[in-house]
Amino acid sequence: NPILQVTSIKSLATESSNPQSGKVKFKVTLTDGIDSSIGMVATQLCELIINKTIRENTLIQLIGYTPTVIQNNSFIVIAALEVVGQADTSFLAHASSNPATNPPYSSNNALNNPYANNNPYSPVKSNVQAPYGGVNPYQQQNYVNPYASNTSPVKPNNPSSVAYNSPTKAVNPYGGSTNQSYGQSSSIAGYSTYGSMNNNSNTNKSVIRNDINDLNIIPINAVNPYSNKWTIKARITSKSAVRSWSNAKGDGTLFSIDLLDNSGKEIRATFFKEACTKFYPILEEGKVYLFSSGRVKPVANKQYTSIKNDYELTFDERSDIRPVADDDDSIKSQQYNFIKINQINNIDPNQTIDVIGIVKSYSEVAEIVSTKLGGKSLTKRDINIVDSTGAEIRLTLWGDRASAPTKWEELPIIAVKSVKVGEFGGRSLSSLNNTVLSINPQVQEAFDLYQWRSQFPGGRIPDDVVVSLSSGMGERTTETFDKRKSISSLRDDGLGLSDKADYVTIKATVNYIKHDNDPWYAACTTPGCNKKVVENFGGGYRCEKCDKTIDNCIRRYILSLTLADDTGNAWFSIFNDEAVKLLGHTADELHNLKMEGLNDMYEEIFAKANFQTFVIKARVKQENVNGDMRMKNKFSN
Repeated sequence: NPILQVTSIKSLATESSNPQSGKVKFKVTLTDGIDSSIGMVATQLCELIINKTIRENTLIQLIGYTPTVIQNNSFIVIAALEVVGQADTSFLAHASSNPATNPPYSSNNALNNPYANNNPYSPVKSNVQAPYGGVNPYQQQNYVNPYASNTSPVKPNNPSSVAYNSPTKAVNPYGGSTNQSYGQSSSIAGYSTYGSMNNNSNTNKSVIRNDINDLNIIPINAVNPYSNKWTIKARITSKSAVRSWSNAKGDGTLFSIDLLDNSGKEIRATFFKEACTKFYPILEEGKVYLFSSGRVKPVANKQYTSIKNDYELTFDERSDIRPVADDDDSIKSQQYNFIKINQINNIDPNQTIDVIGIVKSYSEVAEIVSTKLGGKSLTKRDINIVDSTGAEIRLTLWGDRASAPTKWEELPIIAVKSVKVGEFGGRSLSSLNNTVLSINPQVQEAFDLYQWRSQFPGGRIPDDVVVSLSSGMGERTTETFDKRKSISSLRDDGLGLSDKADYVTIKATVNYIKHDNDPWYAACTTPGCNKKVVENFGGGYRCEKCDKTIDNCIRRYILSLTLADDTGNAWFSIFNDEAVKLLGHTADELHNLKMEGLNDMYEEIFAKANFQTFVIKARVKQENVNGDMRMKNKFSN
């Protein structure tokens, strides 16, 4: 582990010139007093330069580093270091023009030698008092190695050290040799792990790695674009489905995985085309693998991942991926960064987060047609979850996650990783291709929620303690009073006249429900269909969408009603789920009353629903109805 001096620091051009943005990068010049070299500082170390812990003439000890050559330019990628101290001048200033005959830090020149035993910054124990008073705070201390397999993870006391700063004799749980740091090279069949020739071996031998201990395994946090030979040992915590893509450069398929190592760090990896075909059937979610021969690149858009990493990986069909025979218990099954539900209002739309909550209610599986996807049918299920803050939010599950057999009626605790924040109907959450859903997860946050819900009878959270971020009929909303709209403002403010619909919150009273004709339609009973069916002359019902005849149907509401406040009234449409909340009965139940001639009971149900006041989320949009432009107001759930 060489000790070098930083003689100059240069900020490199990045996406932002503001150092506080966290995107600034640095190039440094290093010297051992005789020779100089260029060093590229890894992202996780840049803060040490920004806060002036490292500046010109600072002495550093390299703990993790990679010698690299790109386009005939040699430099060192510094992934881990320890600050040793600060010198007054550059050591190069003392160098002789003939260093071979007068080395500046020879044993005969001990007073100027920063490595001599009387130097207060030397890693060798010294009796000379450090200029900071007492023990040198930057001198390497004896602490428990957080990566040693025979010790408990303890954070070093030295604030200048990065997480994987370790004594050179520590046991490396990532599989490297026990006499090297993570950044140093080890010889494998005649080659160093960085690709340079080993003169002590037969250079005609091919590179053969027979033992995991021969691999240069590094923590995920040390992977960067300047590393060209590395291996990470990680668990696949999420595996997406295969997707197709097409653009000006061509088309193909891809899938992605999320990786977690035993330091708790994560990174995403993507496989394209041939790599997708080769590795998708092989890689299993939840298993531990060794990954190497991948490409590191900056994350293109962090909106689509909750993983806290500036880089992501891509693997091709030549990449080396091999399973670990024995599962590594030191690697968690999943890593979460939970956001409290009441804080989601502060999260920008389209950001990706992790959330945990108790299922308070859920809808049946439904199928919708997406105009954005060219009329493609999509399967969805809405779930309302609440946490101990008393905040509730709607989570929409799509595709297989929506239709997967789950005992939702038991109202389980769910942990959801990587869901997108939306603003449809207030704040809402939506599953993505790489979303991971865990039922009753074994994490501390789930235990805390279980304790919280146990105070309520039957474990059911009452409505009066819940505030909903995703408001619909009869739900309390976090929309502030000053942002509510009046009935008259729907017209006066020109809402719904643009290409996109407007979503507003209003407080209004139901004063009329139209029901002279049946306010429902006969729907298909196939799960997720809900399309209108036609009664056959010979019995049964015909569903054109499902292309089959069914014995019975279910009836679903389409209600028209007027809402009024002190500024006026307006017509609104309301659909099945919200209509059931309003009337307290299903459409089939009202249909049966009519068939049995119980008209008084039928009318009484509608009469009781009148003059109820609600805070409602509504969709306002001008639409073409038979050539006539009309304002359509609909309840938004």
